[in-house]
Amino acid sequence: MNKRIINKVIESIGATESAQAARVSFSDSRYKSIDFSKDNFRQIIKFENKDNARKIAFVDGGNAEIVGAPNFSFQLVRTYYSIWQDNKRIKNLREDFFVFVNAFSKNERGQKYIKYSAQMFKNDLTTKSVIEKQLNAGKSSMPDDEEIVYDSFDATIMDGVHRASPGRVAEVARRFAEIKACELASEELNSGDLIVIDGTLQSSVTNESKQLSRLYESVSKRNVILCALAKTTTLLTETGDSVIFSLGSIAPKTSWYYHPVVEITHPDHKAEMFIVKLHDKSKHIFRLEMHHESFLKNMRDVSNLIAVLASNCKDPVFVGYPYGLIEADANARISNQEVKNLRTQLMFQSGKKWDDISDRLSSVDAHSILDSK
Repeated sequence: MNKRIINKVIESIGATESAQAARVSFSDSRYKSIDFSKDNFRQIIKFENKDNARKIAFVDGGNAEIVGAPNFSFQLVRTYYSIWQDNKRIKNLREDFFVFVNAFSKNERGQKYIKYSAQMFKNDLTTKSVIEKQLNAGKSSMPDDEEIVYDSFDATIMDGVHRASPGRVAEVARRFAEIKACELASEELNSGDLIVIDGTLQSSVTNESKQLSRLYESVSKRNVILCALAKTTTLLTETGDSVIFSLGSIAPKTSWYYHPVVEITHPDHKAEMFIVKLHDKSKHIFRLEMHHESFLKNMRDVSNLIAVLASNCKDPVFVGYPYGLIEADANARISNQEVKNLRTQLMFQSGKKWDDISDRLSSVDAHSILDSK
């Protein structure tokens, strides 16, 4: 690459304004930013011995398409959670189910609309082989079919200005399953224990707030503290710089958490936001959210809660990130080989009907032919 191009990029990256007087930029008036201040950094102190008894549940999910076309998507969805105490895994559950999303036409007020509906299927053989320990007999993270019906032009799932794909609805099913898995995990926890899910607590798609409301009710009954940790954040300051970089540039060298960041009054985002560095030697800074009601109930205990989470962040592979989430990600992930095996099973068990399925698949397979060259 031309050196002039490289220099121009480097100059542009370094040309942002000073972060010293910055705060987070939000376009929504229901987010009231708070000016950055060094006084808002708090060192993470090793938790007291009594906090060894606290348990943390880590939750994640994965999904992968087995076959799909413009009018349908057949996917495997996997949820996983593990419960840790004093940095030892004491319980875990991994669950698989299939979701079939199909397009259908519906007349409403004399006009036709294309909608998507999702059907969920358990596969007893698959489930039996992957559940390591059944914690909640008779219960499942599988969402209800009737809660996943979407207009293909629902703005919360569309691809820009384009109609949403059936596969996007399957991703929604996975998100709902993750939330339900948090509900199941909460039943294994006691007052003062934590649940940590990958991502944020912001509701971004239709019907997601209903799922989260049920989860909030479940954790509130038990005084379980629900948190979300985002590996990446796109938050910017009002000067256009990265929030993570801006705070990192004025932060102490030790592990720390930063609060307050913003006052949130959005009805679909019931969270208290923190920025955290969870290990002294880590180069990584994360956005941490805590269910707002949990925060208010446990405000005096926040330092210990974050310290308990930080105690799980010592793994050298990703120092500063909870090992419980690393393990949850690995167990929720669906490999390409699994997808190939399931597709082969579907092909053989479909018999002569596979020809019809194959004709539908050819409408989206052109890219894969070019990619294989």
